[in-house]
Amino acid sequence: MNVTFVMYGAWFAQGGMEKYNRRLIRALTELPGVKARVFSVLDDPHAPCPVPMRTGGGKTKAVRDAVLTHVLTNRPDVLILGHVDFLPIGAAARVTAPKCKVILLANGPEVWGDPSHRRTPGWEAFLSRKVPHRIAALSAVTLKRMSRRHHIPRDRFFLLPQAVDAVHEDVKRPHGHNILTVARLGVRDVNKGVGLVIRALPRLLERFPALRYRIVGAGPLIEPLWDYAVQMGVHRRVEFLGPLDDAALEKVYRQTDLVVLPSKKEGSGLAFLEAWSHGIPVVGGTDDAAAWLIEDGVTGLTAPPGQVASAIWRVLVDAKAAREMGRKGRDQIPGAFDHESFRGRLAALLEVPDTAAVAEGPAALPEMDEAQWEPVSWEDTPADDVEAEPWPAAESGAGAGAEAWTDPEPPQEPDPWAPAPDHTQAYEKAEPRPTLGDALGGMMPDDVRRQWEEEGFTLPDNGTEPSDAWGPQEPGAPGDEGDWRRS
Repeated sequence: MNVTFVMYGAWFAQGGMEKYNRRLIRALTELPGVKARVFSVLDDPHAPCPVPMRTGGGKTKAVRDAVLTHVLTNRPDVLILGHVDFLPIGAAARVTAPKCKVILLANGPEVWGDPSHRRTPGWEAFLSRKVPHRIAALSAVTLKRMSRRHHIPRDRFFLLPQAVDAVHEDVKRPHGHNILTVARLGVRDVNKGVGLVIRALPRLLERFPALRYRIVGAGPLIEPLWDYAVQMGVHRRVEFLGPLDDAALEKVYRQTDLVVLPSKKEGSGLAFLEAWSHGIPVVGGTDDAAAWLIEDGVTGLTAPPGQVASAIWRVLVDAKAAREMGRKGRDQIPGAFDHESFRGRLAALLEVPDTAAVAEGPAALPEMDEAQWEPVSWEDTPADDVEAEPWPAAESGAGAGAEAWTDPEPPQEPDPWAPAPDHTQAYEKAEPRPTLGDALGGMMPDDVRRQWEEEGFTLPDNGTEPSDAWGPQEPGAPGDEGDWRRS
């Protein structure tokens, strides 16, 4: 069987979808009788791809032309489209090679219909229904939302979730010291929830003074998030580690007590699987793949944006319960989210034998309650409608906060985005000068700009205003009189 895989890339970055593409290519090489060829838009021509790969140097048109020529001359048996943007290629392949089976990989907000993440082309709904023979969804959330949005029968979908290589041995950790987020920090990733965790740190540090918050990932969102950490007075406890390769990320996981990703748009949940493989409990959101992967209270906690800090507190305050959630999360990996299960499901999708698969096949994947399948409205909830965060009373002694947590009485909360008043000395007046923040503010689409502003960030109108208007502003410091900078 000849399989052609078209993707944006697998080795140019360390994101979740790039890791997924690498695993897919690896599994294709392990299936008997499968001969794979890869076309990549963004990868380097010298990337360590185990199968023949042609790259486009960042130009989608070059890859499109190369794929169509390849389909016309070689007539592959299967064409796998790694992104919904490649559906026109699949449409052309259906015409030029009618016997070619087209499979679309569907992941997260790209197919959920969120206008702040991606503008939907007019042809997408029609081609999504007509072009792919099968749609491989990375999570049940994506399957349901795409099925409802484009009115595609569910029997055309196939669950092919993320996977990890193996579970790791237990490591003794000083409980309560390190929490971790692994996420892309691009312009459209403001809803990853990093700001919610930073907002919670002042109260968490009262109970856990040695706590550190570490963020793995790269992107322009680092600058405003760092400014926000400084204004909240917790910048000494926040570390941006940047993009890490697998070996470096492995070391970080071994030093982590809790993985937090309270995102609204997590499409596959790879960070949760990686955490579970190390026996680490997790905290996720309620509006994305986390709700499908995490069994609330058993393998981790799920929380809406207004209760993220409460969920973090519940895990950190009870070390025994945290270890038990990590252990049960680890038990989810073998047979369901390991590489052998991934390869077995891929073989079933391609309808080829998997001689290396275990006799009983992959384990059943989690099922979501139908009550969780309600349509999602992408209209942002006004800030006044967000439920205030309940905080347990800070107590001393073993098990502090456990009783208070059963029925907490929230104190009067100040403006959640207000800067800490005793840290203004960390700033000084500076002359305005344009930076990357100004450029991003000037070229943002209107829908993305509104989303950032409703999350609490103030953006410049164009590339000539001072960049440090990023983040919640210091009271009494209007932009036309200069701006506040870190000393």
